[in-house]
Amino acid sequence: MNQNAKTPPRWMEGLLERLLPAHAREEVVGDLREEYIEAIAPRHGRLRANAWYTRHVLSFIPAALRESKMLGKVLIFFSGFTAVCMFWLALMEMTLRRPGYATRTALDVSFALSCLVAAYLRMLTLPRTRSEACLRGAGLLTILFGAHAFFDNARRAHFEGFVFVISLLLIAEGALMVLTLGRRGENNSRVPAK
Repeated sequence: MNQNAKTPPRWMEGLLERLLPAHAREEVVGDLREEYIEAIAPRHGRLRANAWYTRHVLSFIPAALRESKMLGKVLIFFSGFTAVCMFWLALMEMTLRRPGYATRTALDVSFALSCLVAAYLRMLTLPRTRSEACLRGAGLLTILFGAHAFFDNARRAHFEGFVFVISLLLIAEGALMVLTLGRRGENNSRVPAK
């Protein structure tokens, strides 16, 4: 039997190496590899061992996102794009004036503004306060709003690609907001460097 078949998938190990900070990389990758080879794969087989390894690799994603210096830029991009899209939808609602357009326009504008404010508050890196609960709620609402738009668009006779893109971005933005909210450790009280 090929020795390579008894090891975790190389691409998953590569992903794990990218997710971990340099000081913990060698130890964690080595420990998971050892447990996979010596205990999990022989006992459960390759498929279940790969599922076990994948679950462990995915568990490092939230911490990696919190530590990432790119996260602020990603959230700014998502929120900016979402806000532009929501303002565009509001403009289209006012132009087309279908029944109920005033309510939908107000919702589109208020949601666009709330996405921008939530992302801005998230990036301030202030000490953990009650605002974290508000941000978590905003993230969950963003996911729900995106899912509602996606499924509502899928049920319509005329599928709109623009709404499809917006809904997927809303879901991604909400997931990023929820997954990357403040850590429970002492680093959460750091003040941005000047």
